[in-house]
Amino acid sequence: MRLLQFNSATLPEDRWLALCRDAAEATIFHYPVWSRIWESVRPDTRAVWYVLVGENGEWQGGMPLVEFSRFGIIRLYAQPQGSYGGWISRSQANDIHEISALIAQLVRRRVAEMVITPYPSDDRIMYPGHRVDRQRYVLDLSCGARWRNNIRPDVARNLKTAQQHQWRISQMEHADEIGPLQGLLEQTAVRHGRRFHAVRLKFFRKIVEHFPVGRQLFWWIASDDNGPAATIICFHAGDRFFYYDGAMDAAGKAGRPMYALFEKAIDAALGLGCRTFDFGSGPEQAEGLARFKSGWGARPETYYEYHFRRVWWPKRR
Repeated sequence: MRLLQFNSATLPEDRWLALCRDAAEATIFHYPVWSRIWESVRPDTRAVWYVLVGENGEWQGGMPLVEFSRFGIIRLYAQPQGSYGGWISRSQANDIHEISALIAQLVRRRVAEMVITPYPSDDRIMYPGHRVDRQRYVLDLSCGARWRNNIRPDVARNLKTAQQHQWRISQMEHADEIGPLQGLLEQTAVRHGRRFHAVRLKFFRKIVEHFPVGRQLFWWIASDDNGPAATIICFHAGDRFFYYDGAMDAAGKAGRPMYALFEKAIDAALGLGCRTFDFGSGPEQAEGLARFKSGWGARPETYYEYHFRRVWWPKRR
């Protein structure tokens, strides 16, 4: 087996997309557009794809990485911002030990850090670095509309409050519509101890410009006469629906706009035939956030990140 490397200019996109369609563990974040968005917003970034090729030339598996490079020092992520990446393959029969050895070769001398976040919790590949346990909350939609039977009573009350408020929920259609949300996004970032800068705003704009709205991207806004109060960003791929990010104006909290938005998102996932709604993970010790997600009937599920870091490279905040 051979490991080939491609960049944005050389990647045979049709073959990579075919691999994504055939691999059960592929997520929306494996699609080439996700990596290329990062290239478009940061000058120090390069998208790379590693592909395992068999003796007959067939693509057996691969992994996308986003490479950040500065002063000759390289950092690799699959994928950035905590999104699911990791190895995908057409067959689980591939030699796990050989794939593990090939991936270990990516940690070259100039690579200071590599973080890989595979989606499957039972991934048997040995990635470089130490394993970090994370928890995501996943709602099983295989029961259809009966998911509502598992809502906790306090969530049901908050949903009723949201319905009484009569939030107007609209879909983001154009990148120019992000402008009125900037203050809301900045406020939420500060509230959670995160930075919100021009690169992040540009990244949000690129999401709207590059992903098909209403097919892969679902970005909803809850508004009333006072303007936008909350927003959530979700992605759809196959039978999975992923919550990616969100923000809320604390001044509108009493009307429970987030509850209206998540109800909209879950119903949309059902309409698309999804079997899973992934609420994602959150910061450690965020008990309130975990309680919010579990209130919808979502169950905690352990997944893993793999962190490699040179001893001389500072830890990420």
